[in-house]
Amino acid sequence: MAGAATAEKLAQLRALPEGSRERLDLAVALVGSERGFDALYAALSDLEAHGEGVAAADESAKKALGSRFQYLADNGPRRDPSCLLRAQILRVLRGSLDADDIPLLEAAAVHYEQVGGAETGAGLREAALLGLDDLDGELAATHAVRLLGETRAAIPPDEASATAVRLLASREMLLPLYLYVLLPGGSPALASECLRHLTSLPAALLPPLIASVAESRNVVVAVGLMDLLVSHEEWREHQDTVLEFLASTADLEAHYYVLTSIVAGHRPELMDEVVAMARIETREERLRNYVAALSLRDYDDAIAEIVADLERRLEGA
Repeated sequence: MAGAATAEKLAQLRALPEGSRERLDLAVALVGSERGFDALYAALSDLEAHGEGVAAADESAKKALGSRFQYLADNGPRRDPSCLLRAQILRVLRGSLDADDIPLLEAAAVHYEQVGGAETGAGLREAALLGLDDLDGELAATHAVRLLGETRAAIPPDEASATAVRLLASREMLLPLYLYVLLPGGSPALASECLRHLTSLPAALLPPLIASVAESRNVVVAVGLMDLLVSHEEWREHQDTVLEFLASTADLEAHYYVLTSIVAGHRPELMDEVVAMARIETREERLRNYVAALSLRDYDDAIAEIVADLERRLEGA
Protein backbone atom coordinates (compact mmCIF):
# COMPACT_ATOMS: atom_id res chain seq x y z
CA MET A 1 0.00 0.00 0.00
CA ALA A 2 2.83 2.40 0.88
CA GLY A 3 4.46 1.71 -2.47
CA ALA A 4 1.25 2.50 -4.32
CA ALA A 5 0.77 5.68 -2.30
CA THR A 6 4.30 6.85 -3.09
CA ALA A 7 3.84 6.09 -6.78
CA GLU A 8 0.65 8.17 -6.74
CA LYS A 9 2.46 11.12 -5.15
CA LEU A 10 5.27 10.91 -7.72
CA ALA A 11 2.68 10.86 -10.49
CA GLN A 12 1.11 13.96 -8.99
CA LEU A 13 4.52 15.62 -8.84
CA ARG A 14 5.26 14.96 -12.51
CA ALA A 15 1.80 16.16 -13.52
CA LEU A 16 2.31 19.62 -12.02
CA PRO A 17 3.77 22.40 -14.21
CA GLU A 18 7.57 22.54 -14.08
CA GLY A 19 8.84 25.38 -11.93
CA SER A 20 5.48 25.94 -10.28
CA ARG A 21 5.16 26.66 -6.59
CA GLU A 22 2.84 23.68 -6.18
CA ARG A 23 5.42 21.33 -7.66
CA LEU A 24 8.16 22.75 -5.46
CA ASP A 25 6.03 22.37 -2.33
CA LEU A 26 5.15 18.77 -3.16
CA ALA A 27 8.81 17.90 -3.82
CA VAL A 28 9.77 19.36 -0.42
CA ALA A 29 6.94 17.43 1.24
CA LEU A 30 8.18 14.20 -0.35
CA VAL A 31 11.70 14.84 0.91
CA GLY A 32 10.30 15.25 4.39
CA SER A 33 8.01 12.23 4.35
CA GLU A 34 9.52 9.57 2.09
CA ARG A 35 12.36 7.23 2.96
CA GLY A 36 12.66 5.03 -0.11
CA PHE A 37 15.45 5.76 -2.59
CA ASP A 38 13.28 6.10 -5.69
CA ALA A 39 10.92 8.62 -4.13
CA LEU A 40 13.69 10.68 -2.57
CA TYR A 41 15.74 10.63 -5.77
CA ALA A 42 12.78 11.82 -7.82
CA ALA A 43 11.90 14.60 -5.37
CA LEU A 44 15.49 15.78 -5.00
CA SER A 45 16.02 15.69 -8.78
CA ASP A 46 12.99 17.91 -9.12
CA LEU A 47 14.38 20.36 -6.57
CA GLU A 48 17.76 20.34 -8.35
CA ALA A 49 15.99 21.25 -11.57
CA HIS A 50 14.67 24.39 -9.86
CA GLY A 51 18.28 25.52 -9.52
CA GLU A 52 20.27 26.90 -6.63
CA GLY A 53 18.46 29.09 -4.16
CA VAL A 54 15.39 26.90 -3.70
CA ALA A 55 16.17 26.28 -0.06
CA ALA A 56 17.31 29.88 0.47
CA ALA A 57 13.85 31.12 -0.49
CA ASP A 58 12.04 28.59 1.67
CA GLU A 59 13.06 27.95 5.28
CA SER A 60 10.81 24.89 5.50
CA ALA A 61 12.62 23.43 2.49
CA LYS A 62 16.00 23.93 4.13
CA LYS A 63 14.77 22.32 7.34
CA ALA A 64 13.34 19.31 5.50
CA LEU A 65 16.52 18.85 3.48
CA GLY A 66 18.75 19.14 6.53
CA SER A 67 16.70 16.63 8.49
CA ARG A 68 16.71 14.16 5.61
CA PHE A 69 20.49 14.55 5.18
CA GLN A 70 21.04 13.71 8.84
CA TYR A 71 18.69 10.73 8.65
CA LEU A 72 20.63 9.33 5.70
CA ALA A 73 24.01 10.05 7.26
CA ASP A 74 23.10 8.26 10.49
CA ASN A 75 23.21 4.95 8.61
CA GLY A 76 24.77 5.75 5.25
CA PRO A 77 25.72 2.23 4.12
CA ARG A 78 22.11 1.10 4.48
CA ARG A 79 20.07 4.22 3.71
CA ASP A 80 22.24 5.88 1.06
CA PRO A 81 25.04 3.48 0.06
CA SER A 82 25.85 5.39 -3.12
CA CYS A 83 25.93 8.75 -1.27
CA LEU A 84 23.89 10.00 -4.22
CA LEU A 85 21.01 11.33 -2.14
CA ARG A 86 23.24 13.20 0.29
CA ALA A 87 25.17 14.75 -2.59
CA GLN A 88 21.87 15.84 -4.16
CA ILE A 89 20.76 17.43 -0.90
CA LEU A 90 23.96 19.46 -0.62
CA ARG A 91 23.61 20.66 -4.19
CA VAL A 92 20.02 21.77 -3.54
CA LEU A 93 21.11 23.50 -0.32
CA ARG A 94 23.73 25.64 -2.08
CA GLY A 95 22.84 29.27 -1.65
CA SER A 96 21.05 28.67 1.64
CA LEU A 97 23.96 27.43 3.75
CA ASP A 98 25.74 29.64 6.27
CA ALA A 99 28.63 29.46 8.71
CA ASP A 100 26.63 27.22 11.04
CA ASP A 101 26.61 24.57 8.31
CA ILE A 102 30.41 24.43 7.91
CA PRO A 103 30.83 21.47 10.33
CA LEU A 104 28.32 19.44 8.29
CA LEU A 105 30.12 20.30 5.06
CA GLU A 106 33.53 19.49 6.49
CA ALA A 107 32.30 16.11 7.71
CA ALA A 108 30.93 15.37 4.24
CA ALA A 109 34.14 16.57 2.56
CA VAL A 110 36.21 13.97 4.43
CA HIS A 111 33.65 11.17 4.20
CA TYR A 112 34.49 7.93 2.39
CA GLU A 113 31.76 5.30 2.02
CA GLN A 114 32.89 1.72 1.52
CA VAL A 115 30.19 -0.56 0.13
CA GLY A 116 31.04 -4.04 -1.09
CA GLY A 117 34.68 -3.16 -1.57
CA ALA A 118 33.86 -0.05 -3.60
CA GLU A 119 34.21 3.56 -2.50
CA THR A 120 31.08 5.57 -3.31
CA GLY A 121 31.49 8.94 -1.60
CA ALA A 122 33.17 10.99 -4.33
CA GLY A 123 30.03 12.86 -5.37
CA LEU A 124 29.29 13.74 -1.75
CA ARG A 125 32.83 15.04 -1.20
CA GLU A 126 32.60 17.11 -4.38
CA ALA A 127 29.27 18.68 -3.37
CA ALA A 128 30.64 19.42 0.11
CA LEU A 129 33.78 21.01 -1.32
CA LEU A 130 31.75 23.33 -3.55
CA GLY A 131 29.51 24.23 -0.62
CA LEU A 132 32.54 25.06 1.51
CA ASP A 133 33.92 27.21 -1.30
CA ASP A 134 30.76 29.32 -1.18
CA LEU A 135 31.29 30.02 2.54
CA ASP A 136 35.04 29.94 3.20
CA GLY A 137 37.36 29.84 0.22
CA GLU A 138 40.51 29.33 2.25
CA LEU A 139 39.03 26.39 4.12
CA ALA A 140 37.75 24.89 0.87
CA ALA A 141 41.22 25.23 -0.68
CA THR A 142 42.73 23.43 2.31
CA HIS A 143 40.33 20.54 1.80
CA ALA A 144 41.13 20.58 -1.92
CA VAL A 145 44.83 20.13 -1.16
CA ARG A 146 43.95 17.28 1.19
CA LEU A 147 41.94 15.58 -1.54
CA LEU A 148 44.91 15.84 -3.88
CA GLY A 149 47.15 14.28 -1.27
CA GLU A 150 44.75 11.40 -0.80
CA THR A 151 44.57 10.66 -4.52
CA ARG A 152 47.66 8.63 -5.31
CA ALA A 153 48.30 5.93 -7.87
CA ALA A 154 46.45 3.27 -5.85
CA ILE A 155 43.36 5.49 -5.48
CA PRO A 156 41.82 6.46 -8.82
CA PRO A 157 40.87 10.10 -9.33
CA ASP A 158 37.20 10.94 -9.05
CA GLU A 159 34.92 13.94 -9.44
CA ALA A 160 35.94 15.24 -6.01
CA SER A 161 39.67 15.29 -6.73
CA ALA A 162 39.12 16.73 -10.22
CA THR A 163 36.97 19.48 -8.70
CA ALA A 164 39.72 20.07 -6.13
CA VAL A 165 42.17 20.75 -8.97
CA ARG A 166 39.80 23.18 -10.67
CA LEU A 167 39.04 24.95 -7.39
CA LEU A 168 42.74 25.48 -6.65
CA ALA A 169 43.37 26.64 -10.21
CA SER A 170 40.49 29.12 -10.06
CA ARG A 171 42.15 30.65 -6.99
CA GLU A 172 45.54 30.65 -8.75
CA MET A 173 46.92 28.32 -6.07
CA LEU A 174 49.27 26.51 -8.44
CA LEU A 175 51.93 25.21 -6.06
CA PRO A 176 49.88 22.19 -4.88
CA LEU A 177 49.19 21.29 -8.53
CA TYR A 178 52.85 21.66 -9.48
CA LEU A 179 53.94 19.57 -6.51
CA TYR A 180 51.42 16.85 -7.32
CA VAL A 181 52.91 16.45 -10.79
CA LEU A 182 56.48 16.33 -9.51
CA LEU A 183 55.97 13.85 -6.66
CA PRO A 184 56.09 10.16 -7.57
CA GLY A 185 53.15 7.84 -7.04
CA GLY A 186 50.39 10.17 -8.17
CA SER A 187 47.43 9.31 -10.36
CA PRO A 188 48.37 9.88 -14.04
CA ALA A 189 44.88 11.18 -14.86
CA LEU A 190 44.94 13.69 -12.02
CA ALA A 191 48.51 14.74 -12.79
CA SER A 192 47.37 15.40 -16.36
CA GLU A 193 44.51 17.54 -15.06
CA CYS A 194 46.94 19.48 -12.86
CA LEU A 195 49.23 20.14 -15.82
CA ARG A 196 46.41 21.65 -17.88
CA HIS A 197 45.93 24.33 -15.23
CA LEU A 198 49.60 25.35 -14.92
CA THR A 199 49.53 27.74 -17.86
CA SER A 200 50.80 30.66 -15.74
CA LEU A 201 53.70 28.67 -14.32
CA PRO A 202 57.00 30.63 -14.54
CA ALA A 203 58.82 29.72 -17.74
CA ALA A 204 61.96 28.67 -15.86
CA LEU A 205 60.00 25.81 -14.27
CA LEU A 206 58.89 24.28 -17.56
CA PRO A 207 62.12 22.43 -18.50
CA PRO A 208 62.29 20.40 -15.26
CA LEU A 209 58.58 19.69 -15.60
CA ILE A 210 59.10 18.42 -19.15
CA ALA A 211 61.98 16.24 -17.95
CA SER A 212 59.88 14.82 -15.13
CA VAL A 213 57.02 13.92 -17.47
CA ALA A 214 59.42 12.38 -19.99
CA GLU A 215 60.88 10.23 -17.24
CA SER A 216 57.43 8.96 -16.26
CA ARG A 217 56.84 7.61 -19.80
CA ASN A 218 53.10 7.89 -19.20
CA VAL A 219 51.05 8.98 -22.20
CA VAL A 220 48.15 10.31 -20.08
CA VAL A 221 50.50 12.64 -18.22
CA ALA A 222 52.22 13.57 -21.47
CA VAL A 223 48.93 14.68 -23.03
CA GLY A 224 48.36 17.03 -20.10
CA LEU A 225 51.85 18.43 -20.61
CA MET A 226 51.18 19.02 -24.32
CA ASP A 227 48.01 20.93 -23.38
CA LEU A 228 50.07 23.06 -21.02
CA LEU A 229 52.82 23.76 -23.55
CA VAL A 230 50.37 24.72 -26.30
CA SER A 231 48.58 27.16 -23.96
CA HIS A 232 51.60 28.64 -22.16
CA GLU A 233 52.77 32.12 -23.16
CA GLU A 234 56.26 30.70 -23.79
CA TRP A 235 54.91 28.03 -26.13
CA ARG A 236 57.36 28.91 -28.91
CA GLU A 237 60.26 27.79 -26.74
CA HIS A 238 58.70 24.34 -26.45
CA GLN A 239 56.89 23.77 -29.72
CA ASP A 240 59.51 21.23 -30.77
CA THR A 241 58.54 19.12 -27.75
CA VAL A 242 54.91 19.18 -28.88
CA LEU A 243 55.76 18.36 -32.49
CA GLU A 244 58.08 15.54 -31.43
CA PHE A 245 55.26 14.06 -29.37
CA LEU A 246 52.93 14.18 -32.37
CA ALA A 247 55.52 12.52 -34.56
CA SER A 248 56.50 9.79 -32.14
CA THR A 249 53.51 8.78 -30.02
CA ALA A 250 52.03 5.40 -30.83
CA ASP A 251 48.80 6.27 -29.02
CA LEU A 252 46.30 7.37 -31.66
CA GLU A 253 43.87 8.87 -29.14
CA ALA A 254 46.64 10.97 -27.62
CA HIS A 255 47.75 11.97 -31.13
CA TYR A 256 44.24 13.13 -31.99
CA TYR A 257 43.74 14.95 -28.70
CA VAL A 258 46.92 17.00 -29.07
CA LEU A 259 46.06 17.79 -32.68
CA THR A 260 42.66 19.15 -31.66
CA SER A 261 44.29 21.17 -28.87
CA ILE A 262 46.54 22.84 -31.44
CA VAL A 263 43.78 23.36 -33.99
CA ALA A 264 41.46 24.86 -31.36
CA GLY A 265 44.19 27.22 -30.16
CA HIS A 266 45.56 30.37 -31.73
CA ARG A 267 49.12 29.40 -32.59
CA PRO A 268 49.58 30.04 -36.33
CA GLU A 269 53.17 28.73 -36.38
CA LEU A 270 52.10 25.48 -34.75
CA MET A 271 49.20 25.18 -37.18
CA ASP A 272 51.62 25.57 -40.07
CA GLU A 273 53.73 22.76 -38.66
CA VAL A 274 50.69 20.52 -38.23
CA VAL A 275 49.64 21.12 -41.82
CA ALA A 276 53.16 20.33 -43.01
CA MET A 277 53.11 17.07 -41.01
CA ALA A 278 49.71 16.17 -42.45
CA ARG A 279 50.92 16.67 -46.02
CA ILE A 280 53.70 14.09 -45.63
CA GLU A 281 51.83 11.62 -43.42
CA THR A 282 51.39 8.18 -45.02
CA ARG A 283 49.79 6.15 -42.23
CA GLU A 284 46.05 5.86 -42.72
CA GLU A 285 45.05 6.04 -39.05
CA ARG A 286 47.04 9.21 -38.51
CA LEU A 287 45.73 10.73 -41.71
CA ARG A 288 42.22 10.21 -40.37
CA ASN A 289 43.22 12.04 -37.19
CA TYR A 290 44.51 14.98 -39.24
CA VAL A 291 41.28 15.11 -41.24
CA ALA A 292 39.10 15.00 -38.12
CA ALA A 293 41.16 17.62 -36.27
CA LEU A 294 41.65 20.04 -39.16
CA SER A 295 37.94 19.80 -40.01
CA LEU A 296 37.31 21.80 -36.83
CA ARG A 297 38.55 24.79 -38.82
CA ASP A 298 37.11 23.99 -42.23
CA TYR A 299 35.45 27.42 -42.18
CA ASP A 300 38.91 28.59 -43.26
CA ASP A 301 39.05 28.08 -47.03
CA ALA A 302 42.75 27.19 -47.00
CA ILE A 303 42.22 24.58 -44.27
CA ALA A 304 39.13 23.22 -46.04
CA GLU A 305 41.21 22.71 -49.18
CA ILE A 306 43.87 20.83 -47.21
CA VAL A 307 41.19 18.63 -45.60
CA ALA A 308 39.71 17.85 -49.01
CA ASP A 309 43.17 16.86 -50.28
CA LEU A 310 43.73 14.58 -47.30
CA GLU A 311 40.31 12.97 -47.82
CA ARG A 312 41.19 12.27 -51.46
CA ARG A 313 44.37 10.60 -50.32
CA LEU A 314 42.40 8.44 -47.89
CA GLU A 315 39.95 7.42 -50.62
CA GLY A 316 42.86 6.30 -52.77
CA ALA A 317 44.57 4.43 -49.92
